[in-house]
Amino acid sequence: MNAKKLLLTALGIFAGYKLYKAGNPQIPDNVTPVTGFELNRYLGKWFEVARVDNRFEKGLVKTTAEYKLNGDGSVNVLNSGIDEISGRHKRASGTAVFVRNEYEGALKVSFFGPFYGG
Repeated sequence: MNAKKLLLTALGIFAGYKLYKAGNPQIPDNVTPVTGFELNRYLGKWFEVARVDNRFEKGLVKTTAEYKLNGDGSVNVLNSGIDEISGRHKRASGTAVFVRNEYEGALKVSFFGPFYGG
């Protein structure tokens, strides 16, 4: 195999691994998810009282997260808030699924494509 093919093969394997990891976030070793989790108690609209900014929420006020059950058992996630400077309402919609089972409070959420975060 020549060097170009070897490089392309290595890049393909690396990209595939990264896509796999992005779609399958793992529970960190030092984190124990809540057991006896009841999804129905989690569903509804939550109003934020404090946060560590992430990219989507930066500069937003009056932020909320709303969780609704989808027909397939996944959870629709709608994060929203108002841009403090422009006054525009911003939204990000995604889908959350359980990492292992529905009785454990560990979900992964995707706001675009096959990429999930814990």
